Amino acid sequence: MAREIDLKNLDLTEIIRPGDAVVWGQSAGEPLSLVEKLVEQRIQIGHARVFCAQSYTKTLRPEHADALEITRSPSEK
Repeated sequence: MAREIDLKNLDLTEIIRPGDAVVWGQSAGEPLSLVEKLVEQRIQIGHARVFCAQSYTKTLRPEHADALEITRSPSEK
């Protein structure tokens, strides 16, 4: 059953576990608020892999590799 979660109360550790791979919509479909929440909670989540093909934002930065293994498409490197 679906449940509504307020973004400020979203605890991604209930959804994403260490070792998980996370992929999201890119470009205009990028869910910025959710990616920001992922970055904010990355240490609590633990090591996770993320794929970022084409992003027009600087939400994911090299320093986030302390807990996130970031893979980018060849055109974004």
